[in-house]
This record gives sequence, C-alpha cells and structure tokens, in this order.
Amino acid sequence: MMKSLRWLLLLFFLNGTIPFLFSSVEKMKCPMGRDYDLYLPEKIDPDRTYWLVCYVHGAHGTAQDDIKSLQHFVDNIDCIGVAPSFARGFQLLENKTDEQLIGILHQLSSKYKLHEKLFVYGHSAGGQFTHRFMLRHPDLVIACEACSSGTWATGGVYQSLTSAAKAVPMTIACGSEDSGKIGGVIERLALNCSVTAHTPKENPGWNRVEWFKKFMQQLEKEKFFFRAKVFPGESHQVQESEQEKLAMESFLLGTCGMLPVERATYDAAIATIKKNSADKNFELVKSELQQLRHDVDSRSKETVCAALLVQDWHVNEAALDQCLRAAEEFVNEEINFLQK
Repeated sequence: MMKSLRWLLLLFFLNGTIPFLFSSVEKMKCPMGRDYDLYLPEKIDPDRTYWLVCYVHGAHGTAQDDIKSLQHFVDNIDCIGVAPSFARGFQLLENKTDEQLIGILHQLSSKYKLHEKLFVYGHSAGGQFTHRFMLRHPDLVIACEACSSGTWATGGVYQSLTSAAKAVPMTIACGSEDSGKIGGVIERLALNCSVTAHTPKENPGWNRVEWFKKFMQQLEKEKFFFRAKVFPGESHQVQESEQEKLAMESFLLGTCGMLPVERATYDAAIATIKKNSADKNFELVKSELQQLRHDVDSRSKETVCAALLVQDWHVNEAALDQCLRAAEEFVNEEINFLQK
C-alpha cells in the first residue's frame, strides 16, 4: 500500500494529477516459447507511439516478482510493460536470454506502435542482466537502471564496457552495507564459461558494494553517461521508493532528455494546452504551442549539463547531444499529437 502511495505522489509531482490505475496483464509466450507477462494500458491510442519497459526479476525469480513497479509505469506513462521469466544464467546473458528479450521487442512491435528502443531495469540478479544487456545491445536500449547487482561488467566473463553505450543514460545503485558476496550459481556459471586470455580463473572476491564501486570507477574513467548512488545504511534490499526514483530518472533522460523537475514543467504546459483546446481557445493554444517549441529550442548543452551535474550525473558530449535530441523529439511528438 505504501509503495502504491509513493508512486501516486511521484506521478502527482510529475503530472499534477492523481491517476487511476487501469492496466491489464496478459500471460504471453515469446518467439522462443518462453513465458512473459505483458502489461497493457486500459486503452491503446493508435496515434501514440509507446515505449517498451522491461522489468527483470532477481535470482530464481519469475515474471510475477515485481508487479506493482511495472504496473505503475504502464498506468502513468505512455508505455507497455513486459516482465520476462528468464532461464538459468540470465545474469550473464546465458541461454540466449538477451535474444529472448529482443524477440519480445520484435514480437510486440509487430502488434503495437512502439519506439525502436526499450527501457530495462532490475534489482540484484535483474540488475546484472539489465546493465549487461545495455552494454551488449546499446542500439536497442534507450536507458537502464541496475540496483544491488552481485557482479558488474568489469571485464572477462563478467563483460566489459563498450564505447557505443556511452550516451545511454544509466543509473546504478547499491546499499553501503551490502557486504554479501556473489551467489554460488553466478560464480559457478562464470567459472564454467570459456576462458580467454583476459578471463579471470576465479572471481575477484569483492562483495557487492566493493564491486559496485569498481564498476563506478570504470564508468567515470571511460566517461559514460551515468549516475551512481550509494544508499547509506542500506544492505541488499534497499528502499524501493529510491530505486523507483532512479529508474524514472534514467527513463525520462532517455525518452525525453529531461530530469523529472523539467519534465513536470512541460507536462503542466501540455495539460494547459489540452484544457484550452477543449475550451476552444484556439488563439491561446496557438501561442502556447509556439512557446512550447521555443522552450525546447532554447535548451543548450550548457544549461542541460549544469542541471545534470547538480543531480550528480556524469556527462559527455554525446550524452548532451542525446538529451537535446530526445527533448526535441518528445516535444515535436506532443505538439503533433495535440494538433490532431
């Protein structure tokens, strides 16, 4: 109940209204014959292009592990949600689990009007999958969030950073007291992988927070577009509300190039335009649409960079270009939608 209330309050902050929850859930099979849950809005608007949002369960989990989080995304954002049930070894993208998610994207794209890229997020083993999937398929991921991962992509069988992913907004997090070591399943899986010249013959022995910090240092050194957060006093099960905020932050930066506060301003302007249009104040609507376009055209790398740095984001030139482009595409899409 408290989790639902927190989401409602967050969406009230973003949109200025308290939404009703209407999404439905369908049991589905991906093209590989594997299970996933499909979360749909009450009504699909044929004029809208939807984002696909994927939540990844933890170790030994299934699609049903985090119903509320994904449902709130679908109920309050223009998106369709999926929660796959992954096979053993998904933490390292084994058993073609990355192809499984790509197949779901293609399957749903043939039925619904979807953007070409998806948002993916998860906790623990789910966090391992999400950041590795993004690094392996940066052309398919608009943003990602990974929290409390047991291992991170610091090289060898644990995967490495790829420069093509530098502009993808990524939030990562871990509790300051998350001192547990990686689980036996992931360790055995890693050690049984084919060994290359750069593959460690055993895991480095870091606990979760130590591995997180090593990964954070690599991201910073390689100038990735990311925000890292350590939750003081938290262990493995960090506060869900904090994870949700990080997920929403990376999602918004990927899909509209804005932080939550700026997006709330645009949402308020769009809501005003809708009201004036319904009231047939068309001259006012025309000027407000012009102002909306002017506002997004007035954004610059300098202003975007300053706002991101205040929120502890690490940025690069490609990331700033991505934010400007995403904001322009978002506003243009909203203006076209309002003018129909």
